[in-house]
Order: sequence, then structure tokens, then C-alpha cells
Amino acid sequence: EELRNLRTDLEALRKNLQWAEAMADIGRIMDLRKAISNGEDRDPDIVYERSKKLIQEAEKINSIPKKYEEKLKHMKEAKAARDCIPRFNLEGLWVGKYDDREGYEMINVTYSGDTLIATKVTGNNNVPRGRTSFTADLSPIEEGNDETSALKPVKLPESVSEKWGVDKVSRYRGEGHIASKGYVKNKTVEGQFVMLGDHFSFVWIPMRHHVFFVRPSAQLTMKLLRDIVSKEDEVDNMKNHLNRCFEKSTDEGLMQLVEEREEIEPFRRIPRERDLKAFMQEQMRGNVETLQWFPFWKNKIWQDYVKKNVGDRKDESNAR
Repeated sequence: EELRNLRTDLEALRKNLQWAEAMADIGRIMDLRKAISNGEDRDPDIVYERSKKLIQEAEKINSIPKKYEEKLKHMKEAKAARDCIPRFNLEGLWVGKYDDREGYEMINVTYSGDTLIATKVTGNNNVPRGRTSFTADLSPIEEGNDETSALKPVKLPESVSEKWGVDKVSRYRGEGHIASKGYVKNKTVEGQFVMLGDHFSFVWIPMRHHVFFVRPSAQLTMKLLRDIVSKEDEVDNMKNHLNRCFEKSTDEGLMQLVEEREEIEPFRRIPRERDLKAFMQEQMRGNVETLQWFPFWKNKIWQDYVKKNVGDRKDESNAR
């Protein structure tokens, strides 16, 4: 909210400066320029862009000690400004609904310089897990640069602005990855990264496909990762079991039969989502033998007993 108000004030100051320059009001021009400079020093986007330019200029300094001194100073300024820019602090897990058939998918966001890279944590039949879903160049927008000025912020209606706390939506050029089933004919297409408050979305331009991303809850993370972890756990267990089989001698095998030693099931695995659904369906069918060991089932029996034997009696002692 503070940054939003700051940028609104800066925009108004710049318009006033244009009027002052047109009227050749020197005193007013000097005051407005100073106010604008002070305001820009508080805008992290402007400070970050300025610091990057100063780092590049420092490269031209002939004196090596002076060069590295200047670079280090401006790199610290750029780092401090970058930490205050939301689009550069999106590292970690996000979920979005790619389509109704596949449902929610999870991505992991990392950075390479000013480029955001979204890698699939859970995949689908087209773009599997571990592949890049999309990338976006989040470099600051420079005035007069034709490559970036085309993606101007989109002004939001007042009703939407009040809901999200922003009056404009920032957009950045990107590339979305697409592929046919089995990850064949994979290629990149034009895309746009859209920043909306603390959330973001990505648009695959040719397909007009739009995915909105939010942070996942712990429950949703576990649900989406359960099958992946289960499959990897099962494969690891099978590999370990086969290794033990090859390492075991005939004498050890015979001794195991004699001792009847109980071992962990070699092909065990973490229950998957379909296992849990099947279990819940079995539970809903009222299989008493399956349910008897559940705490809530025992609790129900106890409640019925109390209601039948104690519930109708009057409490004469008022003891608590």
C-alpha cells in the first residue's frame, strides 16, 4: 500500500514537472526535481535498475581496486532493493490448475539472474515432472526501450483493485513450454508473466491458456507429492531388496529359513492417493471388522453405553 501511494505521488509530481517546464518556472522545477529524486530513492524498482546500471559503469573503471569497490557498493544496493521487490521473492513451491482433466499441478520457482524459472514438481502426460514449465524475464522496465515498453501495466477496475490491493497489473515477457503426449515435439511459445499482488499467473499466448498460481497448504502439498514419493520409495525398496538377494549366500538363506526371521516386506510402499480413496470407500461400506480398531468407532460404542446406562439417571450429588 505504501509503495502504491508512493508511485501515485511520483506520477503526479512528474506531470507537475512537465507543466512547470512548459511555464519555465525555474524555482518550481528545482523543487519538483528534488521531490521526485527523493521519491525515486524509496522505490525499490527504480533503485534496483539504477544500481544495475552503475555496476555496468563500474566495469569501465581502469583502477582494479576502485572498480571492485564501486561494484561491491552497488551490488549491495541492488541486493537490498531486490529483496523488497515481490516478483524477485517468489522462490519455492506454487500450485496452479493447468486444466480440468489434469487438475492441480505443482511447480518450483527459482531464479537465474533476473529470469524466473518454473520447474514442474508434479507433471502430466505432456510435460513431465522435472521439466521447465515456463520462464520469464523480470528485468526492470526501462523507459524508451522498445523491447520492454510494449508490456505496459494493465489498469484494473476499481472493484478488482480494492480486492487485490493493486491498481495495476505488471506484465513481463516469457516463454511457455508445450509438448505432445509423451513429451514429444516439445517447444517453447510466447508467453506473459503477470504479477498480481503476492500471486502471479502465466499465459501461453498462442493457446490463450492462463494458469493462476498460489502457495499450497501443507495438506495440498502432501496430497500432490504422495504418489511421487510413493513410487520413488517403492523403486528404492525393490533395488535394496535385489541388492541384498545378490549379496546373500546360500548358507545365510538356509539359516533364515531355519530361524524364521521376520523381515520388512521388500516391496512395501507409502499408500498412494488411490489407496486412501479405496480405504475410505471400504470404511464407508460399514465393514465392522475393518473399523473395530479405529478410535472413533470405539468412542461411538462408549458413547452409546454411557447414554444407555447413565444418561437417563438424575445426578443427585451434583458432583463434577
